Amino acid sequence: MSREIEQKIALVKNTEDFKPCIARWHMAIRDSRNGRTVSDKLMERLAHLMANPPQALASDNAS
Repeated sequence: MSREIEQKIALVKNTEDFKPCIARWHMAIRDSRNGRTVSDKLMERLAHLMANPPQALASDNAS
């Protein structure tokens, strides 16, 4: 399942395509044996990165 999600994320071109991939990724982590303990922290970090993208990504999205 993770390989399929990784492939879909790699093909994402915009935010609308990215959100469903992240939702599936989050659920896959939560459903894994040890994932429940880290999934909320990972989602917090992802939300922060989406709100404050690294400089290289921010400049790519602006063009």
